[in-house]
Amino acid sequence: MCVLRERTIQIEFNKAERTKELEANRLLKIEQNLDAERYKKDRWEQKLKQAETKKANAVFFLKELKKREDIKRDDDIELKEKGKAELQRIANEIKIDNENKKAKVLATRENLINHLNENRKIVDENNKQRQLKDQEENVIVSIMADAKKKIARTRKLKEIEILKGKQTLLEKMIETSKTNTNNNNNKNNEIALQNYEEKEQKYQREENKKNDLKKKREKDFEDNKKIVDEEIKKEKERLTLSHQWELERRLRETEMLRSLEESQRLEKNRKTNSFRENLNLQCENNRAATRANKQVDLEQYNAHINLWQQQDEEFMTYTNNLIAKYQKAGISVIPLILAIEDYKKNNKLLVNAAVNRKSEVNF
Repeated sequence: MCVLRERTIQIEFNKAERTKELEANRLLKIEQNLDAERYKKDRWEQKLKQAETKKANAVFFLKELKKREDIKRDDDIELKEKGKAELQRIANEIKIDNENKKAKVLATRENLINHLNENRKIVDENNKQRQLKDQEENVIVSIMADAKKKIARTRKLKEIEILKGKQTLLEKMIETSKTNTNNNNNKNNEIALQNYEEKEQKYQREENKKNDLKKKREKDFEDNKKIVDEEIKKEKERLTLSHQWELERRLRETEMLRSLEESQRLEKNRKTNSFRENLNLQCENNRAATRANKQVDLEQYNAHINLWQQQDEEFMTYTNNLIAKYQKAGISVIPLILAIEDYKKNNKLLVNAAVNRKSEVNF
């Protein structure tokens, strides 16, 4: 029983859900139908408004046609004048740009020549400085050579004097030994000889010290000369590289300026050509639009002329039939004939103008 009750409840619940779903679908369809009706109504109202607008605009068509033709003619003339003025402006800009480019090229050439002259001056100045350094070094070398010669000559003279002194002392010692045989004299001679040997050793030590100092000075001079030569060599290499780098930099700058000027010239020509193409395209589009508008205007104008002629013919046919009917009935047709004549008189110029205009259009 519980199972049947639950089954019954489930079935009722499902029916209720289906009923809700069907009701929701029905309401949705009703809403969609209402939307469709509103859309149709809006479209119909829009069509009516468009028809009324077209009907209202037809009254002013003739005036607007002439006015638009005059405006288009003035616009074409103004556009041509603007195109000529713009082309003249572009020609003037191209001329000024060419003059500026020539001036830039001349200025660049003058700057390059000035830089080259400055580099030549720098190189000449460096050469002069190197020549002065070489002359100073040559003077120092000659002075050192003269000093070496003087020292050698002085040392030679000193050695000769020492030898002469030794010889004289030996001769005196021999003479003294021959004449004096006592021990005191021998002792004095030995003391004198010892003193002389000490002086000679002292002199030799001083000479050795001078020779060592001289060798040290010569070695220092050679080392300094090597250092100076190495510095001069490095300076020459640095100046050569600097000069070469400067020339390369100037060449790169010149090439970059030429490339920039060439790219600017090409960009200017591209913009000029693009402007001319756009101007020609705009003129062609304006002419095509003008022709299309004229064609549409003329077609509408012919349609109105045909409509007016048709209405005029229908009116004349109606009045003729009415006159014949009144004549058969014995009714006076004089007021009707007067009204027709008045209509023809008042509408003759308009109708003739329309006919002439139509013939001109068709021709």
